[in-house]
Amino acid sequence: MISAILLVRVLQGAHQSMGILVGNIGAGKMGLSHFAIANALPDTAVVAVCDTSRYVVSLLKKYAGVQTFTHYQEMIDEARPTR
Repeated sequence: MISAILLVRVLQGAHQSMGILVGNIGAGKMGLSHFAIANALPDTAVVAVCDTSRYVVSLLKKYAGVQTFTHYQEMIDEARPTR
């Protein structure tokens, strides 16, 4: 499984004063590791996650409070900063 992280430019409408906003593609073992690492960095927040497993994204939405998507292009087009 591939895990990738998309930064500020992907999340259209992100303002520089918000820090780095991350969209994470893939919520497997490595994707969840990337999610945790990105959230631990100062001035960085994961605001969206994309994975093909509806179950996994439903858990992330419920417990992590991030926007979730099942297709990366949908995330790129629709994800917005929540702060």
